Amino acid sequence: MTVLMAGCGDLGTEIGQRFADLGHRVVGLRRTPERLPAAIEGLLADELGVAPPAISPDEHAGSRGKRCDSSRLLATGFRLTYPTYREGYRVILAGHGIRHP
Repeated sequence: MTVLMAGCGDLGTEIGQRFADLGHRVVGLRRTPERLPAAIEGLLADELGVAPPAISPDEHAGSRGKRCDSSRLLATGFRLTYPTYREGYRVILAGHGIRHP
């Protein structure tokens, strides 16, 4: 299960850590995302300093996430420069990374 902690101050971080300890994925909103423990993922909106988009429960209820299996691609020897989009965005936001014309 993925748990979104909107407000990861001391109390929210403690609760989020407990969910993570139980094996859940935890995403936290915090004014200072750099202070989140490793077990709690910050949102890209935190890193950009913008508010996350508002999504009403009705709007989100019908959506289903999709995942792709990359095992065939990885079997060819292909390796990603960054293991997840989070690491890649951090590099881009820092002004580094691969530039394409």
